Amino acid sequence: MSTVRTPSVEPLFEALSDARRRYVMSLLLSRPQVSVEELCDEVVAWERTGAEGAVVRESVITISLVHNHLPKLDDLGLVDYDVETGRVARADVDLETQRIVERAIELDESVPVAPASPVGSAYRPESSLALDDE
Repeated sequence: MSTVRTPSVEPLFEALSDARRRYVMSLLLSRPQVSVEELCDEVVAWERTGAEGAVVRESVITISLVHNHLPKLDDLGLVDYDVETGRVARADVDLETQRIVERAIELDESVPVAPASPVGSAYRPESSLALDDE
């Protein structure tokens, strides 16, 4: 059984300030676990699509994911990054953290939004309840 994590606000916002990390989190919303190789391929393809003719070096993206972005997300508790097996999985986080991650992805027009997660779709903040009942 995994432990539900609650990262601190400032490191969470700092981590989500990077589009590459938001894209990783978006991928993990639709697929809770992927290989590092699959993840790198997806990020390279996404960045090439948005590059508008610029050459995006696959090795630079892969190195940044493996040595920077995935360890940062793992340290924060948003992903479980296993270097030994080459797997990345979405970590169990508290509901508010999940909503913040989902909202950061929704607000970034360059990041494709993954299908809504079952937890996210069931979430209804109290402030919206009154509006829904009227």
